Amino acid sequence: MLVKTKALDKLTLEDYLGNLKYSQRDGKKTIFDPIRKRYFIFTPEELTRQLIIQHFLVKIEWPQNLISIEKEFSLYRRKRRYDLVFYKDANTPAILVECKAPNINLSNTTFEQVANYNLALKVPYLLVSNCRESFFFAMDFEEKRFNALESIGLYTDY
Repeated sequence: MLVKTKALDKLTLEDYLGNLKYSQRDGKKTIFDPIRKRYFIFTPEELTRQLIIQHFLVKIEWPQNLISIEKEFSLYRRKRRYDLVFYKDANTPAILVECKAPNINLSNTTFEQVANYNLALKVPYLLVSNCRESFFFAMDFEEKRFNALESIGLYTDY
């Protein structure tokens, strides 16, 4: 599947670097996750995840209790794990997020991965980011395709 994309306007995740908390545990750098309320080993992908969380909390005003992180699900009888799902309410997923490390280039393979995850999850919006680039899509379930969007909007828009 070839995906035509347009990068999100004004999604500068590096603006939230000052919001992040770091620590050292057993000689390893860790980063605090405000949703799970504990420190995790610092990895480039975890940095992307935490910067997206900060963007959603600060700019989009998403309620903390409606953010789900790294939950397991089944796809084709195999266990998979999504990075983030932002819920509209306790039972309605709104945005599925795939986080990549900043050194990983986003490609059609990346978009296909999140689209395949969405076969099981059926979330209306998809976000893919590596911190350097971010792409946002609306799912068209009837046409079985996704359409690139230029902005995310606020929580109240969902």
